[in-house]
Amino acid sequence: MSEPSATGDRPGIDPAQLRALSTTLRFLEAVRREGPRLSRRLRSGRAGECGAELHALVEGLRALAELFVELDG
Repeated sequence: MSEPSATGDRPGIDPAQLRALSTTLRFLEAVRREGPRLSRRLRSGRAGECGAELHALVEGLRALAELFVELDG
């Protein structure tokens, strides 16, 4: 295993890739945490109560897409 540099970075790991991974993990954790509740509300016909959660999911997906486009760059 390689040793961290003076800045704490590991050689060969792109900071943009780390940011993308971190954002992906935060998004997946939010989906894991909120998904079941959101799903129950949608199935029970209470979609009107889901606006904020759906908006947050869309924003999370948008942020992920932007990061991956940047990485593909």
